Amino acid sequence: MRATREESALVVKLMEAIDAGRFEEADRMLPHLKANADSLVAILEAEVNLYFRRLEPARERLAQIDPWRLGTRSLSRYLLALGQCHLEHEQWELAGELLEGACCLYKLLHARCHLARGLYYLGMARLKRGNGGEAEALWEQAKALLAEEETARGDFVLGVLEYALGAWRLQTGRIEEARASLHSSVRLLDEEHGRYYASALGALGALLASCGECADAAEKLWEAQRILIRYAIGDPLADVTTTLAAVLVQMGHFDEAEHAVHESLDALQRLGHERGTGRMFKALAEIYLERNDVARAENAARVALEHTETIRDDALRAEVQILLGRTAARRRDHEAAEQALSRARQIAQSLEDRKLEGLACLYWAEACYAVSPMQAQELIARAQELLRLLSDPRIEREIERVAQRATSERIKLTPDNKLIFDGNFLPNWYVARETLERFLLKNALRQAEGNLTKAGELLGITKVHVHNLRRQFNL
Repeated sequence: MRATREESALVVKLMEAIDAGRFEEADRMLPHLKANADSLVAILEAEVNLYFRRLEPARERLAQIDPWRLGTRSLSRYLLALGQCHLEHEQWELAGELLEGACCLYKLLHARCHLARGLYYLGMARLKRGNGGEAEALWEQAKALLAEEETARGDFVLGVLEYALGAWRLQTGRIEEARASLHSSVRLLDEEHGRYYASALGALGALLASCGECADAAEKLWEAQRILIRYAIGDPLADVTTTLAAVLVQMGHFDEAEHAVHESLDALQRLGHERGTGRMFKALAEIYLERNDVARAENAARVALEHTETIRDDALRAEVQILLGRTAARRRDHEAAEQALSRARQIAQSLEDRKLEGLACLYWAEACYAVSPMQAQELIARAQELLRLLSDPRIEREIERVAQRATSERIKLTPDNKLIFDGNFLPNWYVARETLERFLLKNALRQAEGNLTKAGELLGITKVHVHNLRRQFNL
């Protein structure tokens, strides 16, 4: 009887530790409850495993539970854990249904803190399905529930909510709102000092970097990386390390950037985390490219590409193709650069990702300005159109750099659609001819509304010649 009472007290302590975000403490308790066949213990064990991204053990424990035998409180907790499990496996719709069920039960139980936690995960499901506005409304609703909850578990859930709101507001360009939310999150999650604390630090570091506060950003990102390596949590680690490497490169600390990436790469390879490993090789390629070590950049990008084929990550594949295009352009292999950047643009268009498409266009422009200035300027205009709403200083600097380089060349296209050849700085004959042909053909097709015969009449050439030129220039 005494053993049963002690075990029951330990289950209560385990639940309290989880609810307050003390997951390391909870993880240390689990071995003492291995012989306990109670369904609630299985649910709590699954929650701890989900926190540490031990997804398969979590799934197995939840699969052993018969929900029809659960009481209302255990059932609500079960549905919440199962919803989290489906979120981790990117099954957004099913996760949403389960989380809505958990929230309904918590409403009936008047369990405000648990309901707020359910609304956090339900918001994440909505966000992953592209409904960021709905997610933000759910998180604000959850915050309101915690207004009078002055407890450790209330602080933990509120800290997680502030992190979600801060990350979303940063993504949507509301910098000062994001800054306030993320500072609040870091303060509230200090006791947890684990997965969510590190993610909040990482988001705050990204915000500071976007505002040019690189030294403060690097300090926070280093700390976040150390925590995530210790906790062996893959996706957040890859996110934080990618941002940290970019900040260190911006500061000119290339060796530190490479060291940071290798530290995370080792951890991710030990985890067998293919997506994170691919992203680390992509980050190395970016560092090498910034150092103008083209051969190593290309090798790292090709390794990253192999990982994208394994995990079928189209967004990462597009990013790597952009890097391969840039390395080919540095080698002056214009054909290879155009092929890689064209592939990147096609993938981005299929994903409806304006940022990736814009970057593909921008670096394609840089790759082709020496051989086709007019096409380069068209691509720059398209990149500016796609990227103008991002409010990312680093991207803005890249647009300015590529645009200045293109406009400093010997052939210029003016805003009022006039092509200018500077007789004092003569361009290459073949480049000039191709640029002029492209300019004339494009304007003839526009004036003829796409009619090949009329376009040929305007230019004094045959319809067949117009057709061949249009195919040559991909117009």
